[in-house]
Amino acid sequence: MTTAPAGWHPDPRAPGQERYWNGAEWTEQVRPAAPAPPPVAAVRRAAWYRHAGLVGPMALVVGIGIGVAIGAAAASGGDDSSKTPIGSLAEKTPESTPTEDTDTPEPEPAADPSPDGSYQSGCDYLLDPYKFTADASIENTGNITTVYELDAVWYLAGGQSIKASKRVTIQPGRSRRVGIEKPATVGQIDAHQSYTAGDEDCKAVVKIIDTVGEAQAD
Repeated sequence: MTTAPAGWHPDPRAPGQERYWNGAEWTEQVRPAAPAPPPVAAVRRAAWYRHAGLVGPMALVVGIGIGVAIGAAAASGGDDSSKTPIGSLAEKTPESTPTEDTDTPEPEPAADPSPDGSYQSGCDYLLDPYKFTADASIENTGNITTVYELDAVWYLAGGQSIKASKRVTIQPGRSRRVGIEKPATVGQIDAHQSYTAGDEDCKAVVKIIDTVGEAQAD
């Protein structure tokens, strides 16, 4: 006679519950018996109806895809080697098209602003080194009549420097050439002998002093 292994078994004394068998005898430990599982066919049928009720449109789309796969396999002449597994159809994804690298032009760096927001320009030329006249071109690129101040600096022999200023009013979109004559100084004669025309000898800085009138259309 084979002895049942230790564990929970149907209680021979009370139907509907289980009693623990320790391998040698019944103990006093009992518990309600687990309900019997429904038939396998009934479980599958209930799951199918529940699935179809929730995702009916999705089931329809899948059914169409399967039909196409079966039709393609039948048209191939019944050769098993030419049939495409249905699962592989769902796994196929369109290949991504490689994108070509395009060179994006880098923006050119903005010009450094002039000190204090002023417009800086070197002297275009000197009309006469002996008169020490500094000329500079000023253009009003805005849309407001503006008053500009031109400061000129002359560098003389021996490291001395002489400064002079001049103000000018320019209409929008207009430009003017402004000349400033160096004031007479005691060392002017010596300066004449060593003076050389060029940007290194004359520097003009244009500063916006004030605006006149209202803004005008471009």
